[in-house]
Amino acid sequence: MNHSIDQATVSIDPSSGFELNGKLSNATKNARLFSLYLAMQQTALADTIGIESPTASAPDVETQLRSLNFYRHPALSADDSHWDTLNRVSQAFSQHQFADARLHLAMHPMPLAQVDNAQKISDDIVNNCPLGAQKRLSKQYSSTLYEDNTLMEEVILNAKQAVAA
Repeated sequence: MNHSIDQATVSIDPSSGFELNGKLSNATKNARLFSLYLAMQQTALADTIGIESPTASAPDVETQLRSLNFYRHPALSADDSHWDTLNRVSQAFSQHQFADARLHLAMHPMPLAQVDNAQKISDDIVNNCPLGAQKRLSKQYSSTLYEDNTLMEEVILNAKQAVAA
């Protein structure tokens, strides 16, 4: 089985299972323990746990959204052609031709970033995020359990042996 995240190096955040395994509901009798578990649950480092089937492959949502949108997308990084556009827009602004400048910017949108990488987040932004967000961005914790249907027969046999004993 080929996973994008190495299961040996990534562990699941222990506080993410407090709601699923009943620790949170059992701690309602003790107010201090309940507030501790609730705070740990709220600042869990991983997303809520989900089970992913090994055969199911979700359709790429980004590709579907791009196919529905027929407008021109702004570039992610600047090149030489954008300097000419910037020059034309600045000339239109200096001549008080605001409608022409808006039309030109609508037809030729300016680039969004300096680097052509949509997934790049600068280090100063990541360092200002909460610890949980930093851990999620570094993929230190996983929130997916992979389903393995091939072990069901072994579970049933072991259960029959345990009942028989």
